[in-house]
Amino acid sequence: MSNQQELLAANQAFYRCFEKKNIETISEICSHGATTICIHPGRNALRGWENIRNSWAQIFKNTNYLEIQKFDSSSW
Repeated sequence: MSNQQELLAANQAFYRCFEKKNIETISEICSHGATTICIHPGRNALRGWENIRNSWAQIFKNTNYLEIQKFDSSSW
């Protein structure tokens, strides 16, 4: 698998678990390293896996429905 294919597969896996509000799968695919950063749109940067995981848990808890628009990644 090429680097581009690996990146696209990881991206698809992330959005699948995001849409399903699956914190366990997000935990499996996200980095837990000390330098891990997450920036949600309109928010400040979060540092460290615990802060990032808590932010996802809050988003999922307070969101009834998520739908991700699919797009054609073949132009990448």
